[in-house]
Amino acid sequence: MFGAALALVVLAGCSASGSVAPTPTPTPTPAPARTSPSPAAAPAVPDIPRTPIDTRSAPPVPPAQAPVRVAVASLGIDMPVVPVGLDPTGDVTIPPESHTAGWYRYSSGASAATGSIVLVAHVDAWDGIGPFSRLKDVAPGAEVVLTDGSGPRSFRVDGVAQPQKAPGSLKDYFVETSPAKLVLITCGGVFDDATGHYRDNVIVTATPIGP
Repeated sequence: MFGAALALVVLAGCSASGSVAPTPTPTPTPAPARTSPSPAAAPAVPDIPRTPIDTRSAPPVPPAQAPVRVAVASLGIDMPVVPVGLDPTGDVTIPPESHTAGWYRYSSGASAATGSIVLVAHVDAWDGIGPFSRLKDVAPGAEVVLTDGSGPRSFRVDGVAQPQKAPGSLKDYFVETSPAKLVLITCGGVFDDATGHYRDNVIVTATPIGP
């Protein structure tokens, strides 16, 4: 789009081909140049003192603490976590390996006091059945440990849900202003051969234990 606009600007500045050349006019004889006295030399201007500009700004907002590991001992889950974003369709990107979880980097950080801390992982993939396949069996009260650069943080499972996939079905799990909550998401239910996807999502929610 910009390339086309620039091309039009360039073409608009060109002259049309085949135009008639203008008739030359006689060149007038220049008048003799007058000699004028040289002006007096201007006094030297001293250097203007300069004050260094203070470019300091307000301290930047500290980045969210990215979790690097998630563990649920009661389910035998202990897996690395990597940051993920959105794909071209607007869906959360999921790591291709089922044994790696993804932290949605636009959600809250591991040590946040507010908002959802969202982790996603495949139920299965090219590397086999993933640890998150066991989330559907988690018991309320089970401990989930999320580790970031500052150390581990424990959460207690509130419950597990298995809603059918539909547009907007996950929006209530992506919040910014509520008290901190850990959300673990994977696939579940019946596998649909026609679409190549599982019908449902399995979603575990947990609240921090302590501060």
